[in-house]
Amino acid sequence: LSSLDQWFLAGGLRVTALLLLPYRYWPFRLLGDIGALLALRLPREAYDGTHWSYFSPLLLPVVMTLVPLLVRQRLNSPASVAKWLPVLLILSAAWGAASNVFVNELLKGPPSINSLDMFVRVTVGYYLGSLIVILPFLLWLLPNAFPGTFRTYVRDALFSLVTFCLIYSAGAWSQNLGSEVRQGILMLMIVPALGMTLQHGWRGAALGITALMIAIWLVLPHFNFESAHDESIFVVQKVLALLTAVMLPLGWIISV
Repeated sequence: LSSLDQWFLAGGLRVTALLLLPYRYWPFRLLGDIGALLALRLPREAYDGTHWSYFSPLLLPVVMTLVPLLVRQRLNSPASVAKWLPVLLILSAAWGAASNVFVNELLKGPPSINSLDMFVRVTVGYYLGSLIVILPFLLWLLPNAFPGTFRTYVRDALFSLVTFCLIYSAGAWSQNLGSEVRQGILMLMIVPALGMTLQHGWRGAALGITALMIAIWLVLPHFNFESAHDESIFVVQKVLALLTAVMLPLGWIISV
């Protein structure tokens, strides 16, 4: 994918690093972020202007750090991040989209977000891209934080994986039957994720939602141009984003 606003994995990597990495690694994260943006934006100097191409890669990562930095002052453990994860990711996603608008306006760059609809699209893309990255890390950092039998967890995870694969295959096969049919089939992927949540609490929700995010990513068309958008799948993504924002707190409550 060259650029898909409704699915932004780079935003997920940034948010995960800001929320979970120890502060001693932040300078390296910042340098990596700046280097990646320079590699993307310097070749566009002739089209987007010198000031934006050279200075936005330096300014944008710093501005995007502000909200996660404020969050880290209050939530300084992986368990506290997991407890408030949907709120944190929604705030970080909205701030990421707003930061782009601010930096582009300040440096007279290209209007990457010029409407409320596009702002929502980019925010959802940041949020979904963050889920697929941060949840596996939290599962790894909190292996013993939640009760339950590991053998049962693995059994149910394998059953859910098979179910995801069947629904994904049906969704891929149904692309010629109309957008409404395809949307309905893809939304069924919430069922195994919800089952894992009810059976295993937060860690079940985390695993189920990760599999759900991977399935949605795989079903997206592989465009090769900037700001690509698939409205049919975006409808599914918005519904699933709302449901995941409910499932994670529900899973936490069940685990507690």
